[in-house]
Amino acid sequence: MMQRIFAGVILLLSGSIVSVLAADSAIKISDGWVRAAPESAKVLAAYLTIENHTDTADTLTGAEGKAFAKVEVHRTEIKDGIARMAAVGPLDIPSHGSVALSPNGMHLMLMGADKTVRSSDEIELTLKFKNAGAIVVKLPKKMAPEDMPMGHDHEHMHEKNH
Repeated sequence: MMQRIFAGVILLLSGSIVSVLAADSAIKISDGWVRAAPESAKVLAAYLTIENHTDTADTLTGAEGKAFAKVEVHRTEIKDGIARMAAVGPLDIPSHGSVALSPNGMHLMLMGADKTVRSSDEIELTLKFKNAGAIVVKLPKKMAPEDMPMGHDHEHMHEKNH
C-alpha cells in the first residue's frame, strides 16, 4: 500500500516537473542586454527579444528587478525631434512569433537603480507572463554601438585631414 502511495506521489511530482519544463521552453528570451550608464544613473534601459514557441499568444504582464524600484515596458516616441518615453501596458507576444525590445523602440525601463547596479556586470530581472509565468533572466551590461568611442582608424584619418 505504501509503495502505491509513494508511486502516486512520484507520478504527480514528475507531471509537475514536466509542466514546469514545458512552460520554460514555451517562451525564449534572447539577445538581452542592459545599456551601460554612468554610475550616478538611476534609470537604465534593457533590451531583449521574446520568442513564443506555443500555439497560444502570451502576454508580458510585468517585470521586476531586486535592484530597481520599478520596471516598466516603455516605447520611445519621437515628437518634434525630441525623444520621449511612454509607458505601455501589457505586451502581447503572438503565438509562434516574437517581439523585439530594442533601442529607439520598445524597451524595459529600469527605474530607481540601487547602489548594487554600479558594481554589477549583470542585471537580473524577472519577466512575468500571463501563461508562461515568471522567467528570470540575467542580462549583461554593455555599451550600445552608438555610445562606443570611435576606433583608432577613424582618429588616425581625422588627424591626417588637419
